[in-house]
Amino acid sequence: MLGIHTSVRDAQCAARDDLFRRFGELCVRDAVRGDGAGLLSRSGDAAARGRDPLCAGGRRYRGGDALADQDPSALHHASLFSSLPAVAALSAGLRLPATAVRQRCPLHRAGATAAARGDTALLVGGGGNGCCDDSTLLRLAEMVRRWRARTAAGARSDQVSGGRWERFCVVGLGGHARTKLIPAIEANGQSLVGVVSSRASDGAAPVFPTVEQAAAALPEDTVFVIASPPGAHFAQVMAALERGHDVVVEKPALVTAAEASEASALANRNCAVLVEGFMNRYTRTHRHFLAEWRDDPPCAVDCAFTIPGAPAATFRSDGAIASSNLYDIASYFLSALIDAGVSLDALSLERVDHAGHPDFERLHLHGTLGGIRVRGLIGIDAEYANIMRLTRADGSSIGYRPFFYGRPAERSIVRTVNGVESEALVADDNAFEAMFAVPRVDWLASQAERLGRMIELTRQLERLGTDLSRFRAAG
Repeated sequence: MLGIHTSVRDAQCAARDDLFRRFGELCVRDAVRGDGAGLLSRSGDAAARGRDPLCAGGRRYRGGDALADQDPSALHHASLFSSLPAVAALSAGLRLPATAVRQRCPLHRAGATAAARGDTALLVGGGGNGCCDDSTLLRLAEMVRRWRARTAAGARSDQVSGGRWERFCVVGLGGHARTKLIPAIEANGQSLVGVVSSRASDGAAPVFPTVEQAAAALPEDTVFVIASPPGAHFAQVMAALERGHDVVVEKPALVTAAEASEASALANRNCAVLVEGFMNRYTRTHRHFLAEWRDDPPCAVDCAFTIPGAPAATFRSDGAIASSNLYDIASYFLSALIDAGVSLDALSLERVDHAGHPDFERLHLHGTLGGIRVRGLIGIDAEYANIMRLTRADGSSIGYRPFFYGRPAERSIVRTVNGVESEALVADDNAFEAMFAVPRVDWLASQAERLGRMIELTRQLERLGTDLSRFRAAG
């Protein structure tokens, strides 16, 4: 953690914040290396040094240090003070007092020190014009205590290593779990160590009737993959997080913004990873789309994501708003817009065809978002469509098909310039396998941003869900 003098000029703040972010990433990566040879190592057994979450020291960065050389002025009065849970908390978006935001100095308190007391750790402030209050320090202390206990018990050794997840418990044995999620886990060489379902499993993994029972019985480094209907997600996510398990939850993760905020807070408190499982985010196509948007922002976005019929005998026919095409299909479109940095507050549900008939509903979304005209056709239609198109002010466009897709496939990218089309085919690998193979340390580093997007998406779904209820009531 870097304590930076609050009188640093505003012009230096951006550089300082970027330096802090990069330093935090180095702290996490170094503390989980396990070889004891890195930036935060202390004397003693090398393996213990690599795993010890409270790597604290009084060393100061001087002009000759690599990080200080990048921006010495930003490190004025900087001292090295770090613990893996504290850095993880920063990466995970721990909510700080408003003064922390105003001073643009995360968790700064002049002269901050760390003291380990037996199997507990207490973070204390050394006075000064700090921005970290006692409750925040106590929360961080609890994170350190939990992390020490887990490491001592050896329950989370593979995840403390910062590598990829290895053990999974899948909650819900519907078609999606059986045909996409479990095959991806097995293809990666990872292990299915448990299933939560009311039906018998075809595999060797034990079957549990509830998440609570599975979370209590399985090792703490077991990742829970929630593949149940959206209305059941919140209770199941919270049950797994309460036990300190990492969680991947099928999109959309939660039904209300309040649920999303509460689950995010619990994940951060327990140093657990929480992932909303939009598999398309882990494809070359999605990265290409975001790069095109960033390099030359569009003036219009059009999306058509329709299927010929709703799957039979599934939650989608129960009539709940959380089971509707808005949550089940439109969430893909909305999440892509949020990924591109667009505010969706001006997006509206313009029309609903066959309102009140879940097996036939088709949604028409429309809005002008920051000067960008956005249209979406989502739901049930005569033919399958999975297209995203960006149009620029000069009339050129680029279209992707299929865009929201997780299985290995060739994607068509059609660019139109001056009325002339050119097509390129991009081979995308299995996005579910790619998602499950992301190293845990990378999930921690991206958690603040990811959970912020999850909460925002849920807020927009909740808002548009109110509009859908009105259309249904009107018939």
